[in-house]
Amino acid sequence: MSNANYKFTSDFKALFASDNLAGNAEVIMYRAYDAALQVTHSIGSYSNGTEVVGVDPNLVLIKSFILTDGKPWQNSSVTNADNFSIANLVKTRDPRFEASFIDKANAASATLLYGYKFASREAITYIGKTYPPAWGSNTNTSDAPVIRLGEVVLNWIEAKAVLAQYFGGAPVTQADLDKSINAIRSRPLDAAATAKGVQKPPR
Repeated sequence: MSNANYKFTSDFKALFASDNLAGNAEVIMYRAYDAALQVTHSIGSYSNGTEVVGVDPNLVLIKSFILTDGKPWQNSSVTNADNFSIANLVKTRDPRFEASFIDKANAASATLLYGYKFASREAITYIGKTYPPAWGSNTNTSDAPVIRLGEVVLNWIEAKAVLAQYFGGAPVTQADLDKSINAIRSRPLDAAATAKGVQKPPR
């Protein structure tokens, strides 16, 4: 966490749907895929907007997303916090919601909310068309993050909270939250998310 080489400078979508994670400052370890070496996968294909995954997001999952003010929908002061239409969820929930789900109803999901966390924004433009190898079949080449800075800071803040609660450790401070949970939440947004009205959470 003290190493300046690692920081939250990537939008959430880029962590899971990029062809090359080599320069991503949040990724500590990743697995590279390369069609020339016949090292490919099919994870992106199962998020491409066409494949039927079989386990689709439900209302319980939707309601578990915090809003842009960091609170659950029951306690949030965000306007329309209790509106669960996809368009409203995109604008009022933590930006990770928009990066994880297609922003309109999709019949390939039994619940109509389709998860595409592991496919790029470009991938879903091929719905109804022929997919390129990167997002169809088992020829996907997007890199896979194995260990991320986000996991490190969440492990750290959780351990600190447990030590404080049960073992008399130093209490969790606002500064601790700012460099862990709040740092994750205030990551950059990409242009596509901003255009949809996605709001970056305040620090």
